[in-house]
Amino acid sequence: MILQGIGLSMSEFKVNKEIYSRNVLEIANAAYDQVANMCITKETDKYYIVLVKNEKAEVDLIKKEYMNYLIGIMGCR
Repeated sequence: MILQGIGLSMSEFKVNKEIYSRNVLEIANAAYDQVANMCITKETDKYYIVLVKNEKAEVDLIKKEYMNYLIGIMGCR
């Protein structure tokens, strides 16, 4: 879901809990602080729901790069 306001885009997406830990998401959220506002808004049995808010870049591109970053973090462990 993508919401757009005056100069602000927001989107929520799911991240699988079986693959990524909350700690990994928090590391990525902190790293992305300069790019976008990323936060875990909800949690289900299987997923973290991450919200991305940004005024400058396309949120779809940020989501893709964020997921690539998560994969990179997992590869370094």
